[in-house]
Amino acid sequence: MFKAQLTGDTFGKNLQESSCLIPISMNQPLQNGEKLQATIQLINNTFANCTIVIADSLYRHTSSQDNALAMGNTWLDKNLDTLNSITIPKTINRWDHYLQQSSFEKFITLVNDLFETNPSFHKTVYYSVKHFINRQANRIPANSSLEHNEDLYNKSLAYLKEECAVWLQWGNETPAHNFLIYPNKIYEPLTFLRKHFPNTTNETPLKALTICFRKIKQTIELTENSNNNSSRREQQRSPNTMPTTETIDITHTQLKHMVQKHIDHIFELAEQINHESKQAILRHGFSSLADLINNTNLIEETE
Repeated sequence: MFKAQLTGDTFGKNLQESSCLIPISMNQPLQNGEKLQATIQLINNTFANCTIVIADSLYRHTSSQDNALAMGNTWLDKNLDTLNSITIPKTINRWDHYLQQSSFEKFITLVNDLFETNPSFHKTVYYSVKHFINRQANRIPANSSLEHNEDLYNKSLAYLKEECAVWLQWGNETPAHNFLIYPNKIYEPLTFLRKHFPNTTNETPLKALTICFRKIKQTIELTENSNNNSSRREQQRSPNTMPTTETIDITHTQLKHMVQKHIDHIFELAEQINHESKQAILRHGFSSLADLINNTNLIEETE
């Protein structure tokens, strides 16, 4: 059983009045099963409306069109009940929906031109492609040139450029999407684009929020009489009862930000009290931080 929560800057925006967009990577474990259910429950309780985007045909660059669409169909069939549990107004789009819009040509041209003319963008795309290939198949040695693997490089580059172009479409749609929700950090090229091309139709650029998951473990009762009713257990809990604990599935980057935020908060509290109590506050704060870290489960930063 999992509970989802959002991390990131909401820039003071009221989420209950906001729209979110959730891109789906079909093979992403964090977007299937119980974690997808936890995500939908969070979305229902947080946003005014949502758009689900199944990025199926994007995978034609590294697979085939037929296989990519089949992946999308399989994901839809497997998660249909979960999608039907969305209680706020929703739209479900396949990737081709965006490729067929006239605005796509405009944005893919912008991305291609930027890649050829802006060294900073070219560099961040290059290293994102290299990371993608290394992570997927470990086929590119760290000291080798991607251009020596021309076919694999070109396919991955086309994949990323197209994703960048559709990202720009999302940020300029009407009605506007306010937040993009994803369980991992956003590509550096996408972050670059958000800053380089301010939105023209939205008041603010599409902001990214990250989903973290808490794994909730059920309480284990070690009492002699397992037939005690629930009310008695609540009133007179056995000393051998293990309390409910939570572990958080989190990436290294998310943990780094969480630890820094916790440390900042500790010192902020310490500044507000008298000198004699500072050491006690600091000791307690860092002890709590250690407990927090011990209850985390580091997961791979997959796109």
